[in-house]
Amino acid sequence: MCEKVFYYKRPAGLKYFFSSIPYIVKTRSPEELLGNLEQLPFPILFEGIHTTGFHNHKALNTRHKIIRTHNIEYKYYRNLTRSEKNLFRKIFFLSESVKLNRYEKRLSGKIKIAAISENDKIHYRQCGYDAHYIPAFHPFDTVMSLEGTGDYILYHGDLSVPDNEKSAMFIIEKIDGQTQFPLIVAGKDPSEILKKAGTASQNIKIIENPSSGEMSDLIMNAHINLLHSYQATGIKIKLLYSLFQGRHCLVHKNVIINSGLDDLCHTWETDDQLIEKIRQLTDKSFTKTESEKRNKKLHDNFSNRKNTARLLGLAKLH
Repeated sequence: MCEKVFYYKRPAGLKYFFSSIPYIVKTRSPEELLGNLEQLPFPILFEGIHTTGFHNHKALNTRHKIIRTHNIEYKYYRNLTRSEKNLFRKIFFLSESVKLNRYEKRLSGKIKIAAISENDKIHYRQCGYDAHYIPAFHPFDTVMSLEGTGDYILYHGDLSVPDNEKSAMFIIEKIDGQTQFPLIVAGKDPSEILKKAGTASQNIKIIENPSSGEMSDLIMNAHINLLHSYQATGIKIKLLYSLFQGRHCLVHKNVIINSGLDDLCHTWETDDQLIEKIRQLTDKSFTKTESEKRNKKLHDNFSNRKNTARLLGLAKLH
């Protein structure tokens, strides 16, 4: 896919924490990167605010530049602060939130922003930037959801992220014993606390660090893919994975807000609604009609080919 790929060692240490530049930016700004960016006169796509350390460097003044934003990062880190229990990490997240809020307001006015959600586009336009909504990219060409029924509920995600761990704990607490289906929680690096919660009931199973193939099988064979978040930022990529691969998607309002995908999901807000929706879906088969509806909607709005063309348009390549 690429003519050349370069890897850069990312430093760490307190001296980067005490910089006025966000740690996630400061530690991704090696001089070798600037040298490589200077060599060829092409447009530059910064993948996330994290990579923008040289976006305003004088050596790059004549270049077309686009930032692909994944979240409104200062809000994301502020919410991580609320979810985090470790005091040092809580201080780190709060510091990053304050620094990112200042940093995002000082981005070059010439840069374009490819926002991952309509909400994020609106936010950056209100900040005065030339922002455009380009939906998330993903690995799928077509919906692969299986018809029929499964025999478990799945919650999946990066369980090392505080928001995801908090969501997993919430789901375990709320639905254990309330449904005939067992609950599987699968993802990266679950904490000992989460694993202990999973062993407290015969109806719950924690699957630690499944391979991508194993995760795909879990998503496809579940009866319900259950998604929850305490943050209404960006778009949750696991929502797209669940819609392209899974059967019923039961989704908390924070996951789906302003995504345009409400009509493809079953949504809930309160605890009582969660349990009621699970019971309504228990004997409901996933049908070919539902799969076809998903395919049309996702092709219209989340086509990689269409959205790549839009991104190239921002870079003025056609």
